[in-house]
Amino acid sequence: MPLTRANAADDPSMDGPGLSIHEDVAADALWEILGDFGGLVAWNPFVAGCETFCEGGQLFRIVATAEGVRICERADVLDSRRRKLVYIIVSSDPARPFVGRVATMLIDRINDTESRVTWSVQQRGITFAPEQANALRAGFRARIRALVSAAAHRYAASTHARTPAR
Repeated sequence: MPLTRANAADDPSMDGPGLSIHEDVAADALWEILGDFGGLVAWNPFVAGCETFCEGGQLFRIVATAEGVRICERADVLDSRRRKLVYIIVSSDPARPFVGRVATMLIDRINDTESRVTWSVQQRGITFAPEQANALRAGFRARIRALVSAAAHRYAASTHARTPAR
């Protein structure tokens, strides 16, 4: 069942940088990993730990970075049918300026073996300077590559497991 509600990502006053990449991986294989809101450690090399919890009917995750920062994120949209994730950074310890950012990840099916991964971020009242936008896009690119690599490895492992021994 998709988790969907009116949220900041639908606010037309928010705009920010994003990146869209064509990948040679099936959309469903990518969503299988991305759709696990608490599964960041399995694919994101910048995450040291991740735990999820529900509060007030909302899904949250606490992300621990290798640098020791703890970030609380809330899932606003987690929709398997559309392969769409929208999350907001609710808090961080220690405090960071990215609190309040809304990130959107979308996986579009191109065909059975190809997809387009889009990751964007917005923050109310913030205009990202070109160097900030470029840094965010570089981060998105690195994380999308890690996601694609994890999906490819998972697919290869499942294919190998189904291949009969000779």
